[in-house]
Amino acid sequence: MGNAYIYIMANKRNTGVYTGVTSDLVRRVAEHKAGLGSVFVARYSCHKLVYFEAGDDIAAAIRREKQIKDHDRCWKDALVASLNPGWEDLAPDLGVTDEVVAEVLLSRTSHSRGVHDSVIQGDLVADQDGGPEPSGPRMI
Repeated sequence: MGNAYIYIMANKRNTGVYTGVTSDLVRRVAEHKAGLGSVFVARYSCHKLVYFEAGDDIAAAIRREKQIKDHDRCWKDALVASLNPGWEDLAPDLGVTDEVVAEVLLSRTSHSRGVHDSVIQGDLVADQDGGPEPSGPRMI
């Protein structure tokens, strides 16, 4: 299940939040933790995955992302707290380890040198490695 994810990243003190959409949650969170992919996430150190929803329809995920982004911060805080009251980092439970983050960094470096690397793909490309897909606390 799941090739469309909406997620919320937060900084250490939960004062900055970022909402995104991806087809590969583990890879995308690892990119954020590595400081890649989003200027906002890098600038405000939003490295904790505090919320996500999983589904099978990327178009529905994009619509849901826009819906979440249209709400004010208090609403987003309540959404996160409804499923993650302690605002804990959910990434380790999905398999996002320091090793995975290092692999993403290495892959990105190799990729930028012209070496083909299927690990780093666009957000709308489905997972090709056949690995386990994370289950979300919510379906979209």
